[in-house]
Amino acid sequence: HTLTYRATDKAGNTSPVKTVQFTVIAPEPPKDTTAPDTSATVTGTKDNAGNYISSATVTLTASDTESGVDTIQYALNGAA
Repeated sequence: HTLTYRATDKAGNTSPVKTVQFTVIAPEPPKDTTAPDTSATVTGTKDNAGNYISSATVTLTASDTESGVDTIQYALNGAA
């Protein structure tokens, strides 16, 4: 970048035009070495033994404050 500048005082005196050159670079972002936080919540109606009756809803969540969550993967009973 090239910045050109000057100043004028209240009496009307103007300084000579000056310039300064500079370069701005973006720093490398810090390396994310922390895995996302994950959780699973199962909801639905249960019988007395704790089994879900007819169906259950599973809610998966993930959060990552550094680079963000890309995907959530899951398998039910080992299926891909």
